[in-house]
Amino acid sequence: MAAPLGGSLLVTALAATSGVALTALLVMPGRRRRLAAVGGAVGIVLAPLIVGAAVTTRTVATLDVAVVQGGGPRGVLADPARVTARHLAVMQQIVGSPDLVVLPENVVDVDGSIAGSLPDRQIRAQARRLDTSVVVGIVEKSSNKFRNAAVLWGPDGGRLDRYEKEHRVPFGEYIPARRLLQFVTDATTLVPRDAIQGEGEALLSAPVGPLGVVISYEVFFADRVREAVTSGGQVVLVPTNAASYLTPDVPALEVAAARLRAREFDRAVLQAAPTGYSAVILPNGTVAAQSRLGAATLLREDVPLRTGLTPYARIGDLPIIILAMAVIVARPLTTATRSMLRRHRRRR
Repeated sequence: MAAPLGGSLLVTALAATSGVALTALLVMPGRRRRLAAVGGAVGIVLAPLIVGAAVTTRTVATLDVAVVQGGGPRGVLADPARVTARHLAVMQQIVGSPDLVVLPENVVDVDGSIAGSLPDRQIRAQARRLDTSVVVGIVEKSSNKFRNAAVLWGPDGGRLDRYEKEHRVPFGEYIPARRLLQFVTDATTLVPRDAIQGEGEALLSAPVGPLGVVISYEVFFADRVREAVTSGGQVVLVPTNAASYLTPDVPALEVAAARLRAREFDRAVLQAAPTGYSAVILPNGTVAAQSRLGAATLLREDVPLRTGLTPYARIGDLPIIILAMAVIVARPLTTATRSMLRRHRRRR
């Protein structure tokens, strides 16, 4: 229960202080001190469980979701048209009418606006065929800029909403101080365009309900998911793209981060990646379904739509930061106070 109470900072703090308390139990001299260490360790474990009862989120509906992974080779620069085609082919495998279909980041790459393009018409046709809402990660390029967005198509094929990535990857999606760096290094040519920073809430207004959304790298930042949930998101979507990494390390880290975000905010998380890992994660952090790397995969699961806020969603990291600062300054402040009192007594 530590994650919904105080997020990753509290989880880390509890792990550290529990270790200190148990170590003190083993090495601390004196029965009274050992009992105090035991009491501290028990209190550290029980406090989140007791306070965690304040979590008042609830399920309001169940969503039939399909997460699409097109598959393909990893560690290579894939042809954008081929990436789109792979994902449309997997979409063809969907039967019935799910409530929501989620495709990964960068599945569509167009020059200019998505409106009226061939991928726009193709996705519109799929949304109408399935009579469902479809969220797709798109890149819209101009001469020296690009937009990284998650776009929502409705059951009638119309584009209903979009979210543009706010927390861009430095040296991946933009070059900080580009004008300065281009005079001292050729590395700026590796990222020829800077992503335009998005604005607005991390939310898509869909017929099935409000969908929280963060794109790729943003899942590592709890404040982005917090914005999505406090804005009304009843489930969190994570369209991502880690296809350029040869090893499974980064995809695995993304799944781990998504599991922690699910626990912190008590929301199901749907992660869609072009070549993996794609995953359906329940509010308790359990992975209900996960793809294999590189494989074309369709994940189909029922997930809860939830409302209400956990304590962490309400208060964020500030209380834990204040507590940590208090712990850091407490010992030197206590030592300084005792020293002042001793000097005062001597003068008397």
